[in-house]
Amino acid sequence: MRSSVLGLFAGLLIVVYSVIHTNDEVFTFLNGISILIVFGGTISAAIITHGVGQIKDIFFMFFKAFKTSKYDEVRTIKEAIEISKKVSQGYSAHDLANGDYHPYVKDGLRLIENQFSKERIISISKRMLQERANHYKTSIDQLDVLGKYPPAFGMMGTIIGLIAVMKKMGVDTGIENVGPNMAVALITTLYGIFLANYVIHPISDNLAARSEKDLKIRRIIAEAIVLIQQKEDPIYVREMLVAYLLPAQRAELLAELNTTRINKRAA
Repeated sequence: MRSSVLGLFAGLLIVVYSVIHTNDEVFTFLNGISILIVFGGTISAAIITHGVGQIKDIFFMFFKAFKTSKYDEVRTIKEAIEISKKVSQGYSAHDLANGDYHPYVKDGLRLIENQFSKERIISISKRMLQERANHYKTSIDQLDVLGKYPPAFGMMGTIIGLIAVMKKMGVDTGIENVGPNMAVALITTLYGIFLANYVIHPISDNLAARSEKDLKIRRIIAEAIVLIQQKEDPIYVREMLVAYLLPAQRAELLAELNTTRINKRAA
């Protein structure tokens, strides 16, 4: 979340700085008709493409880019190791189902509680992962499609403005009006480029990265659930799961787990 917000404000600062230092009249860059053409046109095209019902979901996705994720790979592996240890100590899946775990962990514990076989748990996990991946792909594709509309409407607004300027030149010999009118016409192109390349596409890329991370976390959980269902040794579970981490993360987590074990023995 912090990096996303930082990037947002850094980009806005660059744009505002450029506007202030290239033009004495900042409000030249604000034009209601241009905003209506680009933003209104983009929303209209989105409605045609996805329907009214999907528009709310698309706008909701914008806010997900600035939402802090509660889970990461390290925390997920810690949870899985903790659950594995408790199962080895005699806890049942039903006893652990109400813990403060990742929702996908709770789904897995439910499968264990229902006494499904290893093969069935793997099959159900694959289905859930595939459906989650399909959901992410659909959402990201919708944003990518949306991103191609603002530049087109920006160019449309510019053409409309240029037509008006050229027509006025035929009846008005005041050449001094051509420059300001041309500037207003070009503002719509600026809005279209800004909306597509500063808002829509970066957020789409952000969500793509987040989806990859979430799917990786869920793959870790899926493997952990199978190992727990098989009642594998917690040390084996630990070694299998830390293999998902980069060497530096793996070394740090193992050092932390070893320190925790030493402290518990000392206590």
